[in-house]
Amino acid sequence: CDPRIRREALKRLLVHYRDDPEARERLLATAVLRDPSPKTMCQLAAVLLENGRYDFALMVALGVPTDQRPAETILRSAYQRRWWQVYARTIDQLDDRESEHYWRAYRCVRDGKTRAALRHFCQAGQRGAAAAKHLQDGLSVLRRLRDDDAERRAAAMIDWESWQADHPGPHVWKEDGSLVRRYAGTASVYSIDRDLYAQFYEAR
Repeated sequence: CDPRIRREALKRLLVHYRDDPEARERLLATAVLRDPSPKTMCQLAAVLLENGRYDFALMVALGVPTDQRPAETILRSAYQRRWWQVYARTIDQLDDRESEHYWRAYRCVRDGKTRAALRHFCQAGQRGAAAAKHLQDGLSVLRRLRDDDAERRAAAMIDWESWQADHPGPHVWKEDGSLVRRYAGTASVYSIDRDLYAQFYEAR
Protein backbone atom coordinates (compact mmCIF):
# COMPACT_ATOMS: atom_id res chain seq x y z
CA CYS A 1 0.00 0.00 0.00
CA ASP A 2 1.25 3.48 -0.89
CA PRO A 3 2.52 5.21 2.31
CA ARG A 4 0.73 8.40 1.28
CA ILE A 5 -2.58 6.53 1.11
CA ARG A 6 -1.95 4.98 4.52
CA ARG A 7 -1.20 8.37 6.05
CA GLU A 8 -4.34 9.90 4.53
CA ALA A 9 -6.47 6.96 5.70
CA LEU A 10 -5.04 7.31 9.21
CA LYS A 11 -5.77 11.03 9.22
CA ARG A 12 -9.38 10.48 8.19
CA LEU A 13 -9.92 7.67 10.68
CA LEU A 14 -8.55 9.80 13.52
CA VAL A 15 -11.08 12.48 12.62
CA HIS A 16 -13.83 9.86 12.45
CA TYR A 17 -12.92 8.53 15.93
CA ARG A 18 -12.18 11.93 17.47
CA ASP A 19 -14.77 11.31 20.23
CA ASP A 20 -13.64 7.74 20.93
CA PRO A 21 -10.17 7.80 22.55
CA GLU A 22 -10.03 4.02 22.99
CA ALA A 23 -10.69 3.48 19.27
CA ARG A 24 -7.98 6.04 18.47
CA GLU A 25 -5.60 4.18 20.77
CA ARG A 26 -6.18 0.89 18.92
CA LEU A 27 -5.88 2.63 15.57
CA LEU A 28 -2.61 4.36 16.44
CA ALA A 29 -1.13 1.23 18.02
CA THR A 30 -1.71 -0.57 14.72
CA ALA A 31 -0.29 2.39 12.80
CA VAL A 32 2.89 2.37 14.92
CA LEU A 33 3.43 -1.32 14.17
CA ARG A 34 3.34 -0.49 10.46
CA ASP A 35 5.09 2.87 10.64
CA PRO A 36 6.98 3.60 13.90
CA SER A 37 7.72 7.16 12.86
CA PRO A 38 8.26 9.84 15.54
CA LYS A 39 5.01 11.58 14.54
CA THR A 40 2.89 8.43 14.85
CA MET A 41 4.55 7.46 18.12
CA CYS A 42 3.92 10.94 19.54
CA GLN A 43 0.27 10.65 18.53
CA LEU A 44 -0.01 7.26 20.23
CA ALA A 45 1.70 8.53 23.39
CA ALA A 46 -0.75 11.45 23.53
CA VAL A 47 -3.83 9.22 23.30
CA LEU A 48 -2.37 6.79 25.86
CA LEU A 49 -2.00 9.76 28.20
CA GLU A 50 -5.59 10.79 27.46
CA ASN A 51 -6.76 7.26 28.33
CA GLY A 52 -4.87 7.25 31.64
CA ARG A 53 -2.28 4.67 30.52
CA TYR A 54 0.62 6.69 31.86
CA ASP A 55 3.22 3.92 31.96
CA PHE A 56 2.60 3.03 28.32
CA ALA A 57 2.53 6.71 27.32
CA LEU A 58 5.97 7.14 28.88
CA MET A 59 7.40 4.04 27.24
CA VAL A 60 6.21 5.13 23.80
CA ALA A 61 7.18 8.80 24.20
CA LEU A 62 10.65 7.96 25.53
CA GLY A 63 11.16 5.69 22.53
CA VAL A 64 11.06 8.72 20.23
CA PRO A 65 14.42 10.29 19.28
CA THR A 66 15.45 12.81 21.93
CA ASP A 67 15.11 15.90 19.75
CA GLN A 68 11.55 14.96 18.72
CA ARG A 69 10.12 13.74 22.03
CA PRO A 70 6.75 15.19 23.09
CA ALA A 71 7.87 17.02 26.23
CA GLU A 72 4.40 17.88 27.53
CA THR A 73 3.16 14.31 27.13
CA ILE A 74 6.21 13.04 29.01
CA LEU A 75 5.85 15.65 31.77
CA ARG A 76 2.15 15.02 32.32
CA SER A 77 2.62 11.24 32.36
CA ALA A 78 5.72 11.38 34.57
CA TYR A 79 3.84 13.65 36.99
CA GLN A 80 1.00 11.14 37.29
CA ARG A 81 3.36 8.18 37.79
CA ARG A 82 5.83 10.17 39.96
CA TRP A 83 8.76 9.39 37.70
CA TRP A 84 10.58 12.38 39.16
CA GLN A 85 13.96 11.76 37.53
CA VAL A 86 12.34 11.67 34.08
CA TYR A 87 10.27 14.72 35.04
CA ALA A 88 13.31 16.73 36.16
CA ARG A 89 15.43 15.68 33.18
CA THR A 90 12.66 16.65 30.74
CA ILE A 91 12.29 20.07 32.37
CA ASP A 92 16.04 20.62 32.07
CA GLN A 93 15.78 19.96 28.31
CA LEU A 94 13.06 22.57 27.72
CA ASP A 95 14.07 25.58 25.63
CA ASP A 96 11.20 27.76 26.87
CA ARG A 97 11.82 29.39 30.25
CA GLU A 98 8.12 29.97 30.85
CA SER A 99 7.38 26.28 30.32
CA GLU A 100 10.25 25.39 32.63
CA HIS A 101 8.78 27.53 35.43
CA TYR A 102 5.30 26.15 34.73
CA TRP A 103 6.30 22.54 35.23
CA ARG A 104 8.58 23.29 38.18
CA ALA A 105 5.56 24.93 39.81
CA TYR A 106 3.53 21.74 39.50
CA ARG A 107 6.28 19.75 41.18
CA CYS A 108 6.15 22.26 44.03
CA VAL A 109 2.37 21.85 44.22
CA ARG A 110 2.82 18.07 44.49
CA ASP A 111 5.31 18.61 47.34
CA GLY A 112 2.99 21.02 49.15
CA LYS A 113 5.32 23.98 48.57
CA THR A 114 2.61 26.43 47.55
CA ARG A 115 4.68 29.62 47.96
CA ALA A 116 7.40 28.27 45.68
CA ALA A 117 4.73 27.09 43.25
CA LEU A 118 3.21 30.57 43.07
CA ARG A 119 6.65 32.11 42.42
CA HIS A 120 7.20 29.75 39.50
CA PHE A 121 3.67 30.21 38.12
CA CYS A 122 4.15 33.99 38.14
CA GLN A 123 7.13 33.53 35.77
CA ALA A 124 5.29 31.11 33.49
CA GLY A 125 3.42 33.51 31.24
CA GLN A 126 -0.32 33.56 30.63
CA ARG A 127 -1.07 29.96 31.55
CA GLY A 128 1.09 30.31 34.64
CA ALA A 129 -0.90 33.36 35.73
CA ALA A 130 -4.15 31.41 35.30
CA ALA A 131 -2.74 28.49 37.30
CA ALA A 132 -1.50 30.85 40.05
CA LYS A 133 -4.95 32.41 40.42
CA HIS A 134 -6.56 28.97 40.52
CA LEU A 135 -4.12 27.83 43.21
CA GLN A 136 -4.73 30.96 45.30
CA ASP A 137 -8.49 30.50 44.98
CA GLY A 138 -8.12 26.87 46.02
CA LEU A 139 -6.08 27.79 49.09
CA SER A 140 -8.77 30.29 50.05
CA VAL A 141 -11.46 27.62 49.76
CA LEU A 142 -9.34 25.22 51.81
CA ARG A 143 -8.97 27.73 54.63
CA ARG A 144 -12.73 28.23 54.74
CA LEU A 145 -13.39 24.48 54.69
CA ARG A 146 -11.38 24.31 57.90
CA ASP A 147 -13.32 27.13 59.55
CA ASP A 148 -14.92 26.45 62.94
CA ASP A 149 -18.19 27.97 61.76
CA ALA A 150 -20.49 25.37 60.11
CA GLU A 151 -22.19 27.92 57.86
CA ARG A 152 -18.86 29.13 56.48
CA ARG A 153 -17.79 25.52 55.84
CA ALA A 154 -21.08 24.84 54.01
CA ALA A 155 -20.60 27.94 51.84
CA ALA A 156 -17.03 26.87 51.12
CA MET A 157 -18.30 23.50 49.87
CA ILE A 158 -20.34 25.30 47.21
CA ASP A 159 -17.30 27.38 46.26
CA TRP A 160 -15.21 24.20 46.05
CA GLU A 161 -17.66 22.72 43.53
CA SER A 162 -17.19 25.77 41.30
CA TRP A 163 -13.43 25.83 41.85
CA GLN A 164 -12.83 22.19 40.90
CA ALA A 165 -14.97 22.57 37.76
CA ASP A 166 -12.98 25.57 36.49
CA HIS A 167 -9.46 24.15 36.38
CA PRO A 168 -7.49 26.14 33.75
CA GLY A 169 -5.99 23.32 31.70
CA PRO A 170 -5.67 19.54 31.45
CA HIS A 171 -6.31 17.77 34.72
CA VAL A 172 -7.06 14.37 36.20
CA TRP A 173 -9.28 13.77 39.19
CA LYS A 174 -8.28 10.94 41.49
CA GLU A 175 -9.99 9.36 44.45
CA ASP A 176 -8.24 9.59 47.80
CA GLY A 177 -9.11 6.60 49.93
CA SER A 178 -7.25 8.09 52.90
CA LEU A 179 -10.14 10.58 53.32
CA VAL A 180 -12.62 7.78 54.08
CA ARG A 181 -12.94 7.39 57.85
CA ARG A 182 -15.83 4.95 58.33
CA TYR A 183 -17.77 2.71 55.96
CA ALA A 184 -20.22 -0.18 56.05
CA GLY A 185 -18.44 -2.25 53.44
CA THR A 186 -16.24 -2.20 50.34
CA ALA A 187 -16.30 -3.63 46.83
CA SER A 188 -13.45 -4.01 44.35
CA VAL A 189 -14.42 -3.65 40.69
CA TYR A 190 -12.28 -4.64 37.69
CA SER A 191 -12.74 -3.32 34.15
CA ILE A 192 -11.64 -5.97 31.67
CA ASP A 193 -11.61 -3.59 28.69
CA ARG A 194 -9.39 -1.02 30.40
CA ASP A 195 -7.47 -3.33 32.76
CA LEU A 196 -8.27 -1.03 35.67
CA TYR A 197 -9.32 -1.64 39.26
CA ALA A 198 -11.59 0.59 41.34
CA GLN A 199 -12.45 0.51 45.01
CA PHE A 200 -15.93 1.54 46.20
CA TYR A 201 -17.16 2.21 49.75
CA GLU A 202 -20.65 1.46 51.03
CA ALA A 203 -22.41 4.01 53.21
CA ARG A 204 -25.53 3.42 55.30
